[in-house]
Amino acid sequence: MLGGLFDLPPLHGLIQGDAEAVGARYIPPTPTCPPLRIFYPAKRPLDTNQRACCRWFHQDPGCKNNSIGVGTFLSGYLHVIGVKHGTLAFSLLSPIVHLVAWLLPMQYRRLPDTYPNLDVDTTACTTTTTTNNKKNRLPVIVFSHGLTGTSHENALLCAAWARQGYLVAAVHHTDGSSVCVPIVQSPKKQSSNNHSNEKDTTSIFTTLWYRHGPPLNKDYDPTFRKGQVLQRAQELHSALSFLKTCPTFAEHCNFEKVIGAGFSFGATTAILAAVLPPEESPSPSLHLHPSFSGLMLLDGWFYIDLAASAGMEFEFPTQAFEDAGLRKIHSIPSLFFNSESFSKYPKGMEATQKLAGMDTGHKDYNIFQRQQNHVIIPGTKHNNFCEISFWFPPKLLALAGTLLGGPVDVGAVGAVDPVVAYKDIIQRTSQFVRQVVS
Repeated sequence: MLGGLFDLPPLHGLIQGDAEAVGARYIPPTPTCPPLRIFYPAKRPLDTNQRACCRWFHQDPGCKNNSIGVGTFLSGYLHVIGVKHGTLAFSLLSPIVHLVAWLLPMQYRRLPDTYPNLDVDTTACTTTTTTNNKKNRLPVIVFSHGLTGTSHENALLCAAWARQGYLVAAVHHTDGSSVCVPIVQSPKKQSSNNHSNEKDTTSIFTTLWYRHGPPLNKDYDPTFRKGQVLQRAQELHSALSFLKTCPTFAEHCNFEKVIGAGFSFGATTAILAAVLPPEESPSPSLHLHPSFSGLMLLDGWFYIDLAASAGMEFEFPTQAFEDAGLRKIHSIPSLFFNSESFSKYPKGMEATQKLAGMDTGHKDYNIFQRQQNHVIIPGTKHNNFCEISFWFPPKLLALAGTLLGGPVDVGAVGAVDPVVAYKDIIQRTSQFVRQVVS
């Protein structure tokens, strides 16, 4: 009866591609850019017997305040459910959560063939192009996480894309929608030493915990989520601006081939980033506003329905559903993924189909239909599109979903084999990107 209840899915064969291995580099937050985790093709290190692969959650051993580990991540969910940071209850329960975290698979499982801080290597990649007389430029994917998420929940997917020849920047948003995120509190100037007249300026980091939204009643403020998604979209642009000015990565990036991607609230973010006018970009004067070559949208949150509790409902993000926004989205090759559970929510699916150009009632929709893709994966729920089922036994998660699932079964994984579903996501997205950038 309990056979396989505690089994974890295998990771072998999920990260494949032209490159020998994947490099991963963590970029701490700055005053102008959120934390980033960057994945890229690399050569396999010679000392693989002594060198460990990356964990799902990066934590900088030299400065633990500039990143988050598993214990902090899980403690953040205490805050999300109402045991708020700064309270006595949180201070009592958080150490227990940190202790339990050391026993969980998500603490020790590692990303296959993915190593920290390797050099970028493009020699084996067939996706490279020549731009501005410089060879071996990689297409760029910027990835946005979901509500209460971080830049870590889709690390396996990002690494899989990187091994196939793309530079992937996973953004950890600082708008308050993440469970917790390190941010720059203030710069700290240290006194000059005896060997230089220059003062060393370092950053002091603090943690921004999840910002609880307004009550879901008649006092609900719709500008709360709209403001968050705008900041998130701007942070995708900030990530691209960072890459364009970063000596480590700039020479390896083809900024004429940029793909926006995201899961859930991250899909909303990627959509808005694609239609964001240059004047709303963080650095319009630097002419860094990108033009997106494609979009990959995993179980997107495109409709806010509070009709029952607040007498309010609207398409989201609103800018994407305006005529100019729809024309822009329909001109960009896009891949829309949905879980089976989300596909049963009519208003959300209607909004998704409108963005995908599948509403035949609009005169412009069918023009770009050949460029759109909409895929529903049978047997999946919302969290099949992140990697929770590789951290915890999926049969336990499915059981929890049966007990706790809401109208659209948010918060659990489906009955589908999680490896089969995730391989499908990796293969379809990889095929889509290759078609877009070729």
